[in-house]
Amino acid sequence: MTMSTRRVRVRGPVADSAHHSLVERAADAETVLRRIVSGERGRSDGGPASASFAEPGGLALLPPEVAAAVGYDAVVADTANHLLRGVRLADGRVRTVTGTGSGGTALEVDLTSPCDVAGCSPAPCWAACFMSSPRP
Repeated sequence: MTMSTRRVRVRGPVADSAHHSLVERAADAETVLRRIVSGERGRSDGGPASASFAEPGGLALLPPEVAAAVGYDAVVADTANHLLRGVRLADGRVRTVTGTGSGGTALEVDLTSPCDVAGCSPAPCWAACFMSSPRP
């Protein structure tokens, strides 16, 4: 049996759940260009040296016009923290977009283990996948 390999060009970073970070790779898909955040498990916002994720799942790159309006380029499903995080790729800055709490605004909504996000352009359509269990 022969196995063929196919190279896929990835635009932007990919989530590395096991290392609690995002990774940007070179065109060869093997060489790591940079890691966004320290790789230590946590839930801090901030620059790349202080921000942290806990098992980030999927991510979606925002259309340029949306990124310019909101101030970040990608939305990351920070699965174990139950958050959606915004990441500015130019400098690796991370901020919480939604999750945690029990109220009405985006930063007060309970999320249960977001595992992926997706978007489309030019229409403003977005989706997030959540793992959940029935509430008692």
